[in-house]
Amino acid sequence: MGQSLGKLKDRYIYAGDGADQLCGRMVCGLPFTEVEFGILPPHFSQEVLNILDNQFWNEIVAGYDNYPESFQTAFPFLLASVIHHEKFLRDNLPRQHPLWNEGVFSRNKHIEFLRGKTLLGIGVCKATGMKASGIPPHLAIANQLRELTATISALEEKFNNRLNSLDQLLPTTIASEVCSTLRQNFVVDGVAPITIRDIDGRLSSHQSSIRSMIMELIDANRNASIAASVTVPLEHSSTWWKTWNWHDGLLMHFVPKDWSFPTGITVKNLWDLWYHGNRSDGIRPYRLINKKLDVRKKDYMIYSRATVVLKVLYNILELQFHPPMLLPNISSLGLPESDLLFAGVYKVFISRLYKDTVNLSRKDEISYGTAYKLLTMHDTEGNIGKKRTRHITVSAEA
Repeated sequence: MGQSLGKLKDRYIYAGDGADQLCGRMVCGLPFTEVEFGILPPHFSQEVLNILDNQFWNEIVAGYDNYPESFQTAFPFLLASVIHHEKFLRDNLPRQHPLWNEGVFSRNKHIEFLRGKTLLGIGVCKATGMKASGIPPHLAIANQLRELTATISALEEKFNNRLNSLDQLLPTTIASEVCSTLRQNFVVDGVAPITIRDIDGRLSSHQSSIRSMIMELIDANRNASIAASVTVPLEHSSTWWKTWNWHDGLLMHFVPKDWSFPTGITVKNLWDLWYHGNRSDGIRPYRLINKKLDVRKKDYMIYSRATVVLKVLYNILELQFHPPMLLPNISSLGLPESDLLFAGVYKVFISRLYKDTVNLSRKDEISYGTAYKLLTMHDTEGNIGKKRTRHITVSAEA
């Protein structure tokens, strides 16, 4: 650390092709003595990338068009890495971690499609042609031997499966062919004889058909009864919304049983969840959630604080539209349009919250809990005193 290497530098440190990449792979912790040292980063095929158009990126990344084009090329790799490691992240992060309420999950309309679509590869990806760099020669040779071994193993397994299938199918096939030939040639007065086995087989076939029809009718009636019990207006319905059975005597709930109202998230994330829901979890816009049925009692306080912050944002929005009938339905807006609307409202919200006296850094990252505390301190709207906060409700649109 800070000491000269002297002549050792020339003897033990050599320049070579791909040295930077080699160093990067070692820093990542990849096993230097294993062929996995040459693994490629998670990425998508060109067919998948064609679906992720500019509109998609503007929906999950606020202000995507403002990023330099050179930086935009990194987003597909970042998304692929998050999707590829989603299971690991869910196994090691708490359910209420703010990550699950970020746009990559909550605003991603292709989340289900992208799961399982990431590609990897050792040395080279045959689907995309991506090649690894910074690979030592001995590992390249080891990778070729690995591929050759895998090919031989696959051929051996295929041969053994064919051999086993012959042992199992050959006697049955021969017996069936002999029986069929005898029956075709054994005819009495032009009519082939019917055996008890034929009758049993036909009855079993009819029983299976009848059973399948009955189950289809039962499922159709169950789905119809569930759909009839939903009280959400048709204009607010969406195909990705889910319902959950808590086994509490009620037909359905709009959130999972172990769900908690999110805490520690930014005001922007709260806005997105309130008006657009969480696509990754299949939870509809939070403004449609029933407080008494879906929100646990221990979350009532944070739910009320969230609605206070949203009420203030909505009040600012109402002042920007005259007459009020021009105020758009936020939930019906596209995500980029909703982002623009929020940006205008949030700018006014922050200026009133801090009364232009504080040069706040990272102002876009304050949580709605912090915003609530500042609202009760400054009383920016004139009707959010501490004693009256709990009586404020959100309007039907908000």
